[in-house]
Amino acid sequence: MLSDIFALQAWGTYRNRIWAVRNFGTYYCGYVLLTDEELDQFKWCTCDDVTLDMHGGCTYIGTLSEEFGVFVGFDTAHAIDIDHPRSFNYVYEECQHIIDQLIEGGGQIARP
Repeated sequence: MLSDIFALQAWGTYRNRIWAVRNFGTYYCGYVLLTDEELDQFKWCTCDDVTLDMHGGCTYIGTLSEEFGVFVGFDTAHAIDIDHPRSFNYVYEECQHIIDQLIEGGGQIARP
């Protein structure tokens, strides 16, 4: 279950896609579950290859739970976040933004 993930604050669905937000005390991380088709593009990618727009860029591609697939994600622990900490709502909306790009972006989510 997603609810068993360490530091998970919330998870849900938006446009029939799963998102998750983890709270590490001083910063949040946001994640979106990839579909099998999207995962095919990520198989040999690192975060440097990801072309999706997200806060601070991609900082995570991997699993959060053995029961679920691969997530793409970001954190809010960048230098700019020290003076402007990001809220849960900001991270949730950024997850929605990632999902919108995945659905509407024509499938290009990583550099070829």
